[in-house]
Amino acid sequence: MPTFRADDKLGTLVPLMKTDDYSDKSVTKEKLADGAVTADKIGKDIVDGIAEKVYSGTYDEIELKDIDLGKDIVKYLTDKKVMRLKVIEKSCTVKFVVGSLEIVSDPMGHQLTQILKTSLIPETTVGGHPFGDDDFEKFSGSHVDGKIYTYYRFYNYNMDENVGVEFPRSSWSKWKRGTDSWTREYLDTLHNAIEGMSEAIEFVESAKNTNKELVSPE
Repeated sequence: MPTFRADDKLGTLVPLMKTDDYSDKSVTKEKLADGAVTADKIGKDIVDGIAEKVYSGTYDEIELKDIDLGKDIVKYLTDKKVMRLKVIEKSCTVKFVVGSLEIVSDPMGHQLTQILKTSLIPETTVGGHPFGDDDFEKFSGSHVDGKIYTYYRFYNYNMDENVGVEFPRSSWSKWKRGTDSWTREYLDTLHNAIEGMSEAIEFVESAKNTNKELVSPE
């Protein structure tokens, strides 16, 4: 028969924990949340380390210079590597976290997509036009205080060439500014519409001026 103890908070008897439970060192998100796993049970260092991994979702890092992934690309395609990374740069003995990198694939393993959030700016421009052909290959190492930018790019592992892929297989595309392709295309559409309106206004104003010149008295 189970052994019970009085629980003052519940005001009733509750079963005592089985002896086997004290040796259970498995750690889950639920156990961390409800306090079932404690520092006394499995050690503070282990708890702190696993809690950071469970709650932050960011428990690996990569240097900015290694962001192309090298031979690990296939492992990322098959989800055998951590898909969210801290991007770091080293200065002497100090490491600075300069960005957050998310990596996703697709259901058929055609591509990898990298989404980078950082205050770093492109190598070729400071600012740059947000709509036109303003893609870039490298970051400058410089950054802008008080601002955060999102960039994304694709690795062509086996992409469908019929959808207008403009870079060869086994290579990365250039970095693109913006949050996602849909937003970029939408803003491009707005930009083109505004340019069209501006050209129409200029044409009307030009026609007005021409008409005035034709009818004005000598």
